[in-house]
Amino acid sequence: MIRTVVIEDEHNSRELLINMLNQYCDNIEVVGEADNVKLGAELIKTMKPELVFMDIEIRGGTGFDILEEVKHCKFALIFLTGYEQYAIKAIKYAAIGYLLKPIELNEIKKVVDELSLSLNLYQNRISFFLDIVKEDSPSKILLCDSRGQHVIYISEITFLTSDGNYTKFVLDSGNIYVSSYPLKYYHNLLSPKVFFRIHKSYLININKVIKYDKGRMSKVFLKGDHVLNIATRRKADFVKVFKEHKILS
Repeated sequence: MIRTVVIEDEHNSRELLINMLNQYCDNIEVVGEADNVKLGAELIKTMKPELVFMDIEIRGGTGFDILEEVKHCKFALIFLTGYEQYAIKAIKYAAIGYLLKPIELNEIKKVVDELSLSLNLYQNRISFFLDIVKEDSPSKILLCDSRGQHVIYISEITFLTSDGNYTKFVLDSGNIYVSSYPLKYYHNLLSPKVFFRIHKSYLININKVIKYDKGRMSKVFLKGDHVLNIATRRKADFVKVFKEHKILS
């Protein structure tokens, strides 16, 4: 059983989530609940849960205030939020789970099932997340695979390529890491000022371009001897972007 606490200041939402967890998630044991920052921090320190569901906006401050208090504790975290906001980007960069309100049963079961497969991989992300929150523009991203957790610096990414429902990160070093999220996820997440989708299968770091071949089959040459095709329908936008970056004349 996964020892779990719920920190949420809306009584009805808190009770609904706890009821769903108790009824439909057999591997979850809810051992405590709290409705404000102070009690939330105390609850985590006292109960030492393996999993915490936490509202971002909570009475007495924010979920970030609680995390600062308990950042040395080890637990997996699922954020609860009523709307898309700036924090969601940091959450995604830190590979932390989140649920949008109103919470749906199928989403809860999905996130709990994913956690259950490799709970230990989710329990060491708090400090990384807090660092990301403090950055105006995140300089790094956390990737998790069967080998563990990998901190990837954005500036070291050469390009990303689609591999079915997965995404491969190709770095300047030649190392390759695989994420379980599709390329579209990173296309929406990573800054369009740095990354450009040249093809349905490729998202490139525009700072890694060495040469552009504008022949009938347009290609781009990247650092590390990588040569990638540019989709015809993306060619005009590609040229515009790179002129703006003074790479093309």
